[in-house]
Amino acid sequence: MNSLKFTVTLAVVALLAYSTNASPCTDTCSGQCGFAQQACELTGLLGGLCKTQATVCNTACGAVCNCVDTCGATCGQQLAECRGDGNNPLSLITCGFSFSACNALCNTQCGFTTVAGVVDTLAGSFAGAK
Repeated sequence: MNSLKFTVTLAVVALLAYSTNASPCTDTCSGQCGFAQQACELTGLLGGLCKTQATVCNTACGAVCNCVDTCGATCGQQLAECRGDGNNPLSLITCGFSFSACNALCNTQCGFTTVAGVVDTLAGSFAGAK
């Protein structure tokens, strides 16, 4: 039993080490879903639901990472343009605030758009089922 605990602990540490270095968002998130599925299958508590849980997890990763990656690219480009050659220390500070605001707004808008898409899909599914 101690051997199994050691192996699981080692696997978790390895996964955390990988996760801190993995990029982009989808790699990290999907890796977590895969790890959760393996742990679920190893314990056998949920039976056939492990695959369903992994599918839901990967779908959520796709939605979240779409927002993270899209907003990161958009706001990152704006940040680079704002900073220019980097010779103005004041612009570095103001650009940092603008970057944070851009990310907050972009991720909020993207999140609402994603939720609206899910609601529309569900509403269409229910309407088609009647």
